[in-house]
Amino acid sequence: LAATTAASLIFALFYLFYAETASVNPSFSVGGSLVALAIVFISAASEELIFRGPIFQALASRWGVVVAAIATSLFFSLAHYFNSGASFWGLFNAFLAGLIFSAALATTSSLWSPIFLHFLWNYFLALFLDANVSGSRLFEPLFKISFSRKPKILFGGEYGLEGGIAASIALAVLIAAFLKLAEESPTTRAASFKRDFAISQAKLDLINERNN
Repeated sequence: LAATTAASLIFALFYLFYAETASVNPSFSVGGSLVALAIVFISAASEELIFRGPIFQALASRWGVVVAAIATSLFFSLAHYFNSGASFWGLFNAFLAGLIFSAALATTSSLWSPIFLHFLWNYFLALFLDANVSGSRLFEPLFKISFSRKPKILFGGEYGLEGGIAASIALAVLIAAFLKLAEESPTTRAASFKRDFAISQAKLDLINERNN
């Protein structure tokens, strides 16, 4: 959580560095934002159930967590292909985000972890940074931010901040943090031991069959 917060704040500060003006949005509605909160949460939870639920578990049990993370992240990325303003960087960043959500799941063994991260990321972008989320305008933001210049290669254009290189850097930092956590996680070590034990047992059974 600390790494996620730090990376998000650095990303936000870098984004706001380019801003010409930032002011409280007079059209902002607390009631509307609460309704949007529920919608964003349901959307994030639904996507995580699809991509990090039974499909992830089936792939992980058969080929391991790494293969499951890469495969489901690729599916997650392709699911954004038809979003408004989708680009290479948008799809690439969706893939990176999928890896982060997968790492959160593998580290904690709880689907609530990727759901919470997914929801927090989307809501943060829409509420505080006046940004589209994966090509969609979710609701009226708390702040209105205007720019005299806003490099598309950095900040993604119509697709939103997730479509730029700045998001790629922030997501890469988060991946590094989660990889470090995953290495030290008892859950990850237990899963690795279980898989290695199963492989060793299978080899031993094969040797015994040949000897008999």
